Amino acid sequence: AEEFYRASLLEATNAQDESICYYHLGLIKEKQGAYDEAIQYFKQELAIKEKLLSTTDPSLIFVYDRIGAAYDIIGDPAHALIYYIK
Repeated sequence: AEEFYRASLLEATNAQDESICYYHLGLIKEKQGAYDEAIQYFKQELAIKEKLLSTTDPSLIFVYDRIGAAYDIIGDPAHALIYYIK
């Protein structure tokens, strides 16, 4: 699955497709226990979505939650709280 999303990312023709790839790559890294990498992928997804959507769009909640959860797991509650509050 990881190879598929990496290849799809290279072939993405718009920002929405890129954000989907980053999301799935983040989930894969999360499942592998590579939380630092997962956070980076989720942050890339978030950066794209913040450009495409209003900062108050409810769909951003899912991204904030994934980032917060990953920070929680790696023992960084201060950073987790920042994303949980958003």
